[in-house]
Amino acid sequence: MSSRTSDLPDDNLESQLAALGSRLEWPPTPDLQSEVVATLSAPTPLPRPDHRRRWLAAAALALLLVGALLAGSSSIRDSVAEFLGIEGLRIEFGETETTPVSMPNLGTPTTQQDLARWLPFTPMQPAALGDPDAVYLRILDNGDTLGIMAWQPDQSLPRTAETDLGALLLQFAPPEDTGMMLKTVGLSTGTVADTFVDGNRAFWVEGASELTIFDGQSAETRPTGNVLIWQQDGIGFRLESALTMDEAIAIAESLVPATPSS
Repeated sequence: MSSRTSDLPDDNLESQLAALGSRLEWPPTPDLQSEVVATLSAPTPLPRPDHRRRWLAAAALALLLVGALLAGSSSIRDSVAEFLGIEGLRIEFGETETTPVSMPNLGTPTTQQDLARWLPFTPMQPAALGDPDAVYLRILDNGDTLGIMAWQPDQSLPRTAETDLGALLLQFAPPEDTGMMLKTVGLSTGTVADTFVDGNRAFWVEGASELTIFDGQSAETRPTGNVLIWQQDGIGFRLESALTMDEAIAIAESLVPATPSS
């Protein structure tokens, strides 16, 4: 006779399965009721806030609000423009070149006396530097004039790599309707600090930067050294050197009417 389970009568099969079950080890029966109740009672976890998404949304909203305000208010536009720059000279961040120039285009060599004749204001010079070693006049296509004074490097005035000079002082009457110059500061290599010169708001630019002068339909751009930019008595000033901010401010605060020379 076969020993296969299927050949056993039904009553014998049932009794053998019961006997086999008594010899098997079963895992303990879990307390399913307690686990289900605990799961249903636990608070549903809230999704973690995405702070980056919230920041981006807030920034986008701020930009929309600023755009709307600028579109509707000329006074607000002027305030924003002055935030990074002075009248006639705007400061912005962007890509800059690192190729230095030995001598920038400063204009036509002239004298202090002739500079005073051409400029629509009394030219100034820093008493801390004494008389400049060279004076230049630059007349743009639209008739705007720039007065530029240059000093050679010495022990107290280190050489500026971008110009090969010790210091350059540019002064101008801001145009009423257009931007005369643009100061581009390197995104990752330059910095802009808000400061003061004799109580007048000023900007200190250190590191890689460029100066663009708009002349009619053309524009001339060159790399620059450290620059102090400020406005005083309605006149714009720009002092370029390799000095520190405190040293440049001390020079700027020593401005006196330029000494006429023949």
